[in-house]
Amino acid sequence: MPTYEFILANALADLAPLRAAQRETLIALPEFFVEMHVRRSALHSIEQEGTVGYIAVLDGTLNELYLVPEHREQVDAILSQAIKSLELKHAWAATFDPRLFEACTAAARSHAVLGLSFRTLNAVALPTPDPLPSMRLATQADAAVVHEANHPEVFDDPAEIDVWIDNGWLTLFEVPDGLAGFGLCTPTGPNTPAADIGIRVCPSYQRRGLGAWIVQRMAALAQSQGLVPTAGCGTNNPSSRRTLERAGFVADHRLVQFEF
Repeated sequence: MPTYEFILANALADLAPLRAAQRETLIALPEFFVEMHVRRSALHSIEQEGTVGYIAVLDGTLNELYLVPEHREQVDAILSQAIKSLELKHAWAATFDPRLFEACTAAARSHAVLGLSFRTLNAVALPTPDPLPSMRLATQADAAVVHEANHPEVFDDPAEIDVWIDNGWLTLFEVPDGLAGFGLCTPTGPNTPAADIGIRVCPSYQRRGLGAWIVQRMAALAQSQGLVPTAGCGTNNPSSRRTLERAGFVADHRLVQFEF
């Protein structure tokens, strides 16, 4: 069995061609939640008489693994070596990444479903809200009101709100009384047309069906930009799942946490 080395990369951009190839192996669009963690991960090239793949690790958790076709049959051995060399404790693998999912299934002691990935959006008719909110892109002048309306399930780091506003990814939904909620339409990353849809409905406007209506508006916004709307939520968040499903989304896939 060949021995593989794991060499720390200088930057995510150094592995761009390999990440583009990794996208081609997925059977559904990638997960924004994982993408955000990959951007913060330590990236290692996998070496065996040249670069044969890469691995992304954050705080002992494997987030992404890719091997060139000539070495894919060695994935079990490579993962076993990585678990020891990089002191991996966990892995996140989506059911739409079959090679990584199968390797983690073989190597893990246990597993649990961490989240739901929504990759199908059906046309569903929803009642028109009353009053009907207006929608507009947020500006930095709106940052304070977004901070006030935020919930950790949307922005766990409030500092990110400014980034989303600056990039035009945050839309406000307003009624005469003020802010009813906001929506996010975030490009998932390079080499994919996916855009992650997220929403927040202000407490006084919840339980009126407004959340699903905002989801549909944000999905339509993504499509108008040539992007494909996707969504995700944790298994511990049934209200988000209900909202997404009322809007027409289907939870096609799962994000699974494996314990090594």
